Amino acid sequence: MTNTFTEYFDMCGDMTITQFLEYVNITPVSVESRPGGNCGEGYNVTFKSFDDCLHFTRKYFGDYSDSEIYEVMGW
Repeated sequence: MTNTFTEYFDMCGDMTITQFLEYVNITPVSVESRPGGNCGEGYNVTFKSFDDCLHFTRKYFGDYSDSEIYEVMGW
């Protein structure tokens, strides 16, 4: 069995989840739409590795430090 990492993200702004995944050059295991969140719709993204998850999250939050990301994400 492969370890995977699933996290929830709201996609606010001009990019779709698909465009953002292409931008960060990550191919997730799956992306599931989930209603609610700050932008009306969010996504559960399942990554192949923690490194992919962290890379995506760094780009998602932009100028957050790794310690801030860990705190916000509850890791």
